[in-house]
Amino acid sequence: EPEIGAEQGSYWISAIRKGEMVDETGRVIKIEDIPAPGALAAAFLFGSRNRFPVNVLALTDCEIFSVARADFLRMLMKNDAILVNFLNMISNRSQFLSEKIKFLNFKTIKGKLAHLILQLAREGDDLVNLDMTRSEMADFFAVTRPSISRAVGELEAEGLITASGRKIWIKDRDGLAELTQD
Repeated sequence: EPEIGAEQGSYWISAIRKGEMVDETGRVIKIEDIPAPGALAAAFLFGSRNRFPVNVLALTDCEIFSVARADFLRMLMKNDAILVNFLNMISNRSQFLSEKIKFLNFKTIKGKLAHLILQLAREGDDLVNLDMTRSEMADFFAVTRPSISRAVGELEAEGLITASGRKIWIKDRDGLAELTQD
């Protein structure tokens, strides 16, 4: 686990990257793809435990810009806009991570899949275009690709959805919502 924060400062990275966690069995759990540019581990800059629990992998060439914590703190105190933007950024990250924890706690793959479909569905629109392949979904759900395909097949067999590639047609929104109540 890399040390982030403390006196080292804050890091901004200009690259597309992804965050992953590895559990004690070696299983990789994808946390998210992170578009460039953006701050890395901003919430750990001022925390008492500055160990960043996620591996960050650059998917493209990148440049790293580092600001010492003391210098960044001075910028925050001198400029309200920077302070508000920083607070919004770490608040948004906290909200995202809360949703991710909720998502990972769904007990079944079908529950996770139902949650994802409902989250991507626009109000009144029963067609969902998934933004990930089944392999990417497997990484995101921390399961195997065949498990994703099996869950999609089960949702279809139960009459909840119809799937074709990355397109999902919602047939029973209430039935999908029930799966997220586990």
